[in-house]
Amino acid sequence: MYVDTIDIRPRLSISDSLMQRRLLSDTYATEIVSRIDYPFSQLRVGGGTVAYLGMRGAHLDGWVSDFIKRNPAPRGCTVVNLACGLDSRALRLLTIPAADDIKVRWIDVDLPEVVELREQVVPFPPLEAIAGLEYTLLPGSVTNHQFITPLPNDRPTIIVMEGLSAYLQPEEGQAMISNICSHFSSTQSSGPVGENEMIFEAINGFTLALQGLLGYLKKTEAAVYWGVDDVRSLEKLHEGLVLVEEHPVCSLEGVVNSPLAGRIFWWLCSWFEVSRNSLRHLRYVF
Repeated sequence: MYVDTIDIRPRLSISDSLMQRRLLSDTYATEIVSRIDYPFSQLRVGGGTVAYLGMRGAHLDGWVSDFIKRNPAPRGCTVVNLACGLDSRALRLLTIPAADDIKVRWIDVDLPEVVELREQVVPFPPLEAIAGLEYTLLPGSVTNHQFITPLPNDRPTIIVMEGLSAYLQPEEGQAMISNICSHFSSTQSSGPVGENEMIFEAINGFTLALQGLLGYLKKTEAAVYWGVDDVRSLEKLHEGLVLVEEHPVCSLEGVVNSPLAGRIFWWLCSWFEVSRNSLRHLRYVF
């Protein structure tokens, strides 16, 4: 069943709430999970993983919110959320009282079967009723680069890839980044160089080698394939692609809200470069 691998974030967001960590405060997760007939408890996801996914969601939310604020009306901006799964980011960030200068085009993208499930279980953002906001749920595979063609590139755009990059083959991920940058580059739009952004998390080769220790991967029979040791090497994929922020997870503020075992784990990771860089949040401009 494709629920196995598309998204455990809603279930973990519920756990986040029950733990009262307030890392993400995803009030939509309970409603989403209640509509899915799936034994989430059998995934054996520990409190540390729950806390991390809460941190990740909150950190990327912050980057997206900041991008929206920096690109107000009349031109506005576009948010492209790749491999959206059952994620409720659009609901979290857009179903709030909008300021007069907000103009956002939000596009969630995932596989056709995921889009079908999402339409059944995820509340559709009532954005038509909010001035300056529009929402699209688009079927497409990130490994088939034809999905990029219909994406509008007439505004500053932020590409969000949460929980995606590590699951791609290296050549797939590199081609995806290159093609996205080419499509949204300033040569095809009217804006200046660097007006677009790309945000995601990346593991390194150390994490790749230790994936057998991750219980939820074994339970869902999923695997990770792409580890990036030199995150600046991705700049070579497209002229103008520049890394502007790099945050090892062990340095995030939310670590202090993790369970004790999680805090100890991330503290130990911070001792050595290879473990400190085992999982990083990255922001590029292009």
